[in-house]
Amino acid sequence: MENEILVKVCSKCGIFNSERAEKCESCGTKLDEAIGKKEAEDLSEEIEKRNKKISADIAEAKTSGPAKKEIDLPVSPFRKVLGIIMAVVTVVMTLGAIVLIFCPNPFEGKNMAYGEIIIGGFLLAFIMAYLTAFCLFPGKVWSAQLYFSSYRYSQVPIPSDYALNMQCVAFIFFTLMAIGFIVLEVWIMFKAFTGV
Repeated sequence: MENEILVKVCSKCGIFNSERAEKCESCGTKLDEAIGKKEAEDLSEEIEKRNKKISADIAEAKTSGPAKKEIDLPVSPFRKVLGIIMAVVTVVMTLGAIVLIFCPNPFEGKNMAYGEIIIGGFLLAFIMAYLTAFCLFPGKVWSAQLYFSSYRYSQVPIPSDYALNMQCVAFIFFTLMAIGFIVLEVWIMFKAFTGV
């Protein structure tokens, strides 16, 4: 037994490591005490079976049918304020697009895409309305999205705080873009009614 080869088996991935290794060379997990080669092979096989079962359980959970219960995602005060601003911007942009329909075209004969600007206003307003709902009612929208997605879950996966914060960054970007579009609408209306 003196010449028995000792190894350290990673409890997470089952990889054999040198008996002197502190962390797994594959995944970085802290290693336990070194053990004999036969014991290590048995342990590695057991870990591999466990990992396969976990993978199978995850795959089954993703395809086990639509989530029944809506999740409750937190709505921070910042998110509420941002959602209200987005709602106001959406309404103003929609009203601007409606007014443009009845405005005389100030770009007649100047090769300006007036109709496309109106259509773009309605499309951007539609996107903003959806994002506003996602901002103010994230749990409802998230659950609805997953319900109609091609993946099915036994439990609705909850987005991380990082994901929710990155959503707010996207909401701010679209809100600024919508405000820019409102400025364009106002400029067109000004040209239409003043003839300048």
